[in-house]
Amino acid sequence: MVRFRQEGDVLVPFGLGKRVKLKKMLIDRKVPRHLRDKIPLVVEQKTGRIVWVAGIRLADDVAVGHSTEKVILLSLENGNDSNTQIDNK
Repeated sequence: MVRFRQEGDVLVPFGLGKRVKLKKMLIDRKVPRHLRDKIPLVVEQKTGRIVWVAGIRLADDVAVGHSTEKVILLSLENGNDSNTQIDNK
């Protein structure tokens, strides 16, 4: 399911290994305030767990590994010709 951020959202970013508030992560990544509510979040429908902050960060436990059997390829297009990421990191 895709939704936008909500108060209190948290995730475990890939490679970090600990829970982080989405708000803090976006501030640390210097995502402009006016864009933060426009970033799509891909979440598990059953649990509501954030698995991808589109264009910014993947959740830790959904990365491809040695035991991966199936992969879903998602892409984000921002509607302009450059198709750059939301942030430049």
